[in-house]
Amino acid sequence: DGEFVNSFERALEHAADGAAVSLMQRATARGEKFVPEVDRSDFVAAVGLMASQLRLPLGTDNIHQLFDAVAAGNTHVHFEDFVDAPSTRYYLLQLADASRAPGPDVEA
Repeated sequence: DGEFVNSFERALEHAADGAAVSLMQRATARGEKFVPEVDRSDFVAAVGLMASQLRLPLGTDNIHQLFDAVAAGNTHVHFEDFVDAPSTRYYLLQLADASRAPGPDVEA
């Protein structure tokens, strides 16, 4: 429904902003300058943070697989492009929608 989608979009923006701040802090802690292209470990940490904030059923193994799919053989992913991609937003929205739906053995 439209209200759920709008609410999720706002929550996703908030979670993505928090993940970006986390990525900047991780780079600073390593004594590096932040760049938007992140490696696997930073991607897994940032997407894991987003999934936690959004209460998505997305475990570390799933996030590693997501990195492999997005990176397409590369060692880095442009994090903002990943977050802004319509396919990412659709995928995360579908996860959120599925996680709120009652299962087949649950009466609504």
